[in-house]
Order: sequence, then C-alpha cells, then structure tokens
Amino acid sequence: KPVGCLECRMTGYRGRAGLYELLTVGEAERQCITPTTDMDRLRKQALHGGLRPLRVAGAMKVAEGVTTMEEVLRATPRWE
Repeated sequence: KPVGCLECRMTGYRGRAGLYELLTVGEAERQCITPTTDMDRLRKQALHGGLRPLRVAGAMKVAEGVTTMEEVLRATPRWE
C-alpha cells in the first residue's frame, strides 16, 4: 500500500507511469476493419495478434512494484 507525504500530496505515488495498449495492424486485423466492423471479432483478432490490454499492462506495473492493483483498476476501462 502506498504511504503518503506532503511531497506526493498524500497519494503515495511519485511521478507518473504510462500504460499503453498498441494495436499492430497486420493483414488479419486489416480485414476486420470495415465500415461495419464487428468489434468483438476485432478484439479477438487483436488479442490473437499480440495486443496487451491496458489492465494487463497495469498488472505488469503492479508486479514491478510501480503501482497498486487498486490504482490500475481505477484508471483503466474494463475489457469487454
């Protein structure tokens, strides 16, 4: 659990850490992107192609000791 101080304004965090979700568009993903895109199909293909959702990237930051799971869950959307 983070412990606050005056310097961090009682948040327990120092600085900021970025979480990134990067979709590399290959041929399979390109075929999923149309004017009537099926988002479920695109999500499944993106995961199959190596996409790491924000919450997974956040869990990796938790494992590194950079943040807490509560903060990751607060700051990231659910994967639907």
